[in-house]
Amino acid sequence: MVMEHNLQNIINHTKFQEKLQLIAKEQNIDFFEVQKEGADCISELYSKQHPVANMLSIKGFQFMMSKAYNNKIDIDPKEIKKLMKLMRQNSVAF
Repeated sequence: MVMEHNLQNIINHTKFQEKLQLIAKEQNIDFFEVQKEGADCISELYSKQHPVANMLSIKGFQFMMSKAYNNKIDIDPKEIKKLMKLMRQNSVAF
């Protein structure tokens, strides 16, 4: 299964294993205990979105965006210049 393969890649990654060794050394704990606990923690944190949930999220976003905007967007160049000046002088969030 792809999820298990990706999970194993994370657990077996050199940097992850190096950190586990460092933890075992610093806390004077058997490396295999730290390795098992580290793998358990990664397994608990690892998530993969179900393909159906992913498709529904995309379709829902597309639906919301189709309702949020008309097919035509009117632009006022003077207002754009005002906005640009405002953005140079202040923090702006959209």
